[in-house]
Amino acid sequence: MRQWAERPAPATTPQRPSRVPIAFRICFGLDGASWDEEKVLERYELLYEAGLIDEALRDGRSEAPARTDRAKLGLAMQSDHRRILATAIRRTGRKSSIAR
Repeated sequence: MRQWAERPAPATTPQRPSRVPIAFRICFGLDGASWDEEKVLERYELLYEAGLIDEALRDGRSEAPARTDRAKLGLAMQSDHRRILATAIRRTGRKSSIAR
C-alpha cells in the first residue's frame, strides 16, 4: 500500500503534487499520525483506488489486476454496499462524538 501511495503520478495526468501519500499517512495513522476511527470511508476509498479490495477487481479498476499479492480484506459486497456501509459507520461515529 505504501508503494502504491508514494508512486509518481502517471505522465498522462497534469503535473501537480499528489495528496495520496498525505491522505494515506493520515487515514492509516502512520508516521506519527494518530489513528482516527472516523476515517473509515477514506480508508475504504484508498484501498479501492489502490486495487486492494475485491470490489476494485470486479469494477475493473486498472490497479486491481496487477495486485496478485492482494490480501483478503473482508467480504466483497454487491454494487457499492461496502462503501455505503463505510459511509454509515463514519456518520455514526461523528454523531456519537457530537453527543459527548
